[in-house]
Amino acid sequence: MLLKYVPNENHVIALVRLATCLVVCGVLGFATACSGGSGAKTVYHHRMTTVGQELSDLKRAHDQGALSDDEYESQKEKLLEDQED
Repeated sequence: MLLKYVPNENHVIALVRLATCLVVCGVLGFATACSGGSGAKTVYHHRMTTVGQELSDLKRAHDQGALSDDEYESQKEKLLEDQED
């Protein structure tokens, strides 16, 4: 015996919901893919030490001769600027 498919209202509603979900997912996927189109990268910095500790380490390296005066000042300024962001 061969059964014949007869759509009812519930099937139509389910298909409309499925189609709506697919369209929404497609739009969101497209928007997400396009949002990075400028080539810019988002970089997150997670600091495991405090700025004070990093400044102390930097000073110690300078005092021990591992950094020149210019390197020390440059790195110190960079640390302080990064803290403002």
